This record gives sequence, C-alpha cells and structure tokens, in this order.
Amino acid sequence: GPELPMPYISIGGISNTEGIVRSTQIGNPSSIRSIAFPNLSEWNSLNYVPTSNWERIKAAQQRSLSLLTNEQGLVSRNFLNRQYYSEGFSRAEEIQDFARLVPTWVEMQALGGSTALRQTARVALLAFKSGVSVAADLAIGGFDTHADHDRDHEPLLTEALDAVDFLWDSAEELGLADRLVVVMGSDFSRSPGYNAGQGKDHWPIGSYLVMEKNA
Repeated sequence: GPELPMPYISIGGISNTEGIVRSTQIGNPSSIRSIAFPNLSEWNSLNYVPTSNWERIKAAQQRSLSLLTNEQGLVSRNFLNRQYYSEGFSRAEEIQDFARLVPTWVEMQALGGSTALRQTARVALLAFKSGVSVAADLAIGGFDTHADHDRDHEPLLTEALDAVDFLWDSAEELGLADRLVVVMGSDFSRSPGYNAGQGKDHWPIGSYLVMEKNA
C-alpha cells in the first residue's frame, strides 16, 4: 500500500525501509488526535486560534507547499520526499477519520488496553480498519537479560503473549482477523545456558512465529 497515507506504521523498533515505502513513527498513540487536528486542544476541545485565522494559516501552508513541490532542479530523493509531504496534506481527511477512531486512554482501559503493547496493537488495527495503513510493527523491550534471566523474562513473555491474545480478539471484533498475518520474533536470541549472574548472553540461533487465522 505505498499510495496510502500511512502505509507502514512503526510503534517502536527499527523502521528504516531503505526507501521502499515510507514509515510513520507513532511513539505515543494519544498524539494522533493532536496531529490530525492541530488547532484543537485535547484537554478542552476548544480551538487554539479562531476558525477564520486557522483558514488563513492553512492557505499559507498550501502556498508554501506549492513552492516546495514545484521547485526546479531537485534531486530525486528530495523530489520524492516533498511529494510524500504534499500527499500527507492532501490525505488529511483520511488521517482525521483514523484519529477519530483512536480511543482515549480512559476508553482503552474500558477495552482492556491495560498495557502499552495492547494499546499500540489496538491503534495498529484501527489504522488497518480505517484504510490508512496495511502494516505495522509493535515492540516490547527488556529481553536483553545478561543477569537474572528467568526473573525478567517470565513477566515480559506473559505481557507479550497476552497482547497477542488481545490483538486477535480485537481483530475478530473489527472484522480483520481473516486478513491478518502476525509475525513474532526478536533481533537475536539468548544463549541456551546461564552465565555467572544467572543471565543469558547473546546467541545467533532463534526462531520466529507466524500466525494466521485457520492456517
């Protein structure tokens, strides 16, 4: 989906695509509303500036954007980046439709989104549902356990697997489960034996888990 407003959403981890498709970083899901509606305060739902002034600001943005994208002699990478920037403005309504779906923190608690991984999983699915994206990565850290491996890994694995459960339940609810592929993995593994600190060091042999409905 390279033509979509946010084809690949990165919520943690490494997101360099080598220019194949652009990525959108979402570190804090609650910020999506602020980005989509920059003139609207998330605290009291009031405009920061009067509507008439806001229309003048947007008109000035469009003039500036036109100058940027029509500049002569651009190298291909700069031209492509400015084209993407321009497309971002032209697809603003789609981003706003997505932002309206993103639940507030209180709403996420009611949905069972008690952990950051659950919350970002929900946001990714809502981006798919609204049609602005087709791919996302979610990340959980803390597994680099050179000491006290078992103490730290057990709660982390519990949180990760719980979030996968939540992801599939949410996908069923949103009607996306039959189109979803989930890939779970890590950048490297842990050694099969323990070191002197009851930790596990880096290891080159690992495994990935690929999940689909009714595979």
